[in-house]
Amino acid sequence: MRTLEPLPVVAIIGGGFSGAAVALHLAGSREQVPEARLVVFEPRAKLGAGLAYDTAEPTNRINVPAGRMSLYPDEPESFVAYLERADALAGDAGAMTADGVPYPRRSVFADYVASELAPYLSSGAIEHRRAEVLGIRRSAGRWTISASDGQELVADIVVIAVSHPAPALPKALLPVLSHPKLVADPTKPDALEAIAPADRVLIVGNGLTSADVVAALDHRGHHGPIVSISRRGLRSRGHPAVAQEPYGDFVSKPITRASELVCRIRHTLRAARQQGLDWHPVLDAVRAQGQQIWQALPVVERRRIARLARPYWDVHRFRVAPQVETVIDRAVESGRLKILAASIAAATTEGGDRG
Repeated sequence: MRTLEPLPVVAIIGGGFSGAAVALHLAGSREQVPEARLVVFEPRAKLGAGLAYDTAEPTNRINVPAGRMSLYPDEPESFVAYLERADALAGDAGAMTADGVPYPRRSVFADYVASELAPYLSSGAIEHRRAEVLGIRRSAGRWTISASDGQELVADIVVIAVSHPAPALPKALLPVLSHPKLVADPTKPDALEAIAPADRVLIVGNGLTSADVVAALDHRGHHGPIVSISRRGLRSRGHPAVAQEPYGDFVSKPITRASELVCRIRHTLRAARQQGLDWHPVLDAVRAQGQQIWQALPVVERRRIARLARPYWDVHRFRVAPQVETVIDRAVESGRLKILAASIAAATTEGGDRG
C-alpha cells in the first residue's frame, strides 16, 4: 500500500500586504508550484492589511493612483476593477482628484486584498494563524516556529514578511512619556483624540506619517499652529499634475560612484526641464532602473548613498496623495504649518495639559 507523504509546510511570518501576496501567489500557482501547506502568522483579524492599510482614518489614502495598485503584475487594473465591482468609493467624495484619478482610502485597499484571499482561506488552501511568532529555530533541515498561542509549527520553508517596528520615542522625549498630550504612535486607532482643536502641536519627523497626521488633524477641525521638524527639514512631495513617462538613462553606461550618480541625475533634470518636464519622470526613471544601478555600485558607494542621499530620495520617491498634499500646502501657505530643520535637545512639561 502506498504511503502518502505529508505536504511540505511553508510558514509566512507576517500577514500584511507582502505576506498576503506571497501566500496568494503560492496558492494560486498550483500548476507551477508543488502543493504545499501554507500557514500565515498574523495577529490581526484580517490578512492583507498590515501596518500600512489597517487604518480606519478617513484621510489615510493610498499614495499612488489606484491604477498602479494591484496584486497581479499581469493584471494592473485589478484594484480598479474591484473598486467598480464593490462600489468601494461610494460615500467618499474626496477619493477622486480634479482630473478623475482615484486615490481611495487605504482601508479600501486592505478590503481588496482580503477579497482576493477569501476563496483560498475558505477552502483551506491558506491557513491564517492569529498569533505572533516568538521564536524560530533550525534543526535537522527544518524550522520550528514558536507562537504566542502556545503552539509550535515545524516548517520546511519560512518567509519573513514582517513590518517595521512601532515608532521608538526619541530619548529626549522620554521625560514627558506620561504626558496625556504625547502621541508616541500616531498609527494607533484614535491616537489623535487627545489633541484639542486649538492645541499647539509639534510633530517630530517630516515623512509620510507626518503628512498623515496633518491631514487627520485638519479633518478633525484642528486650527492651532503646527511645527513639524526633521534633521534636514524636508517634506514628502506629491505627484505631477499630469502623468509623465520615466525620463533618463542611468544604466547603459554603468555608474560606479555615488557622486557620479548624483551628477547624472542633476544633468538629466536639466535636460528634462529643457523639454518642459519636471523632476517626477527623472526620479521615476531612477526608480525603474534602480536594481541595475545598485548592482553596478561597489558596496562602499552603496553605503555612501544610504548615509548621505537616502533622506532626499525618500521624500521624492514616497509621495503623498494629492488630497493630502493640498491640505499641507494650504496649511503652509496660511502659516499654520511650519516645516523646520531641527532636532529635540530636551523636553520638559509646564503647567496645564495643552499641547
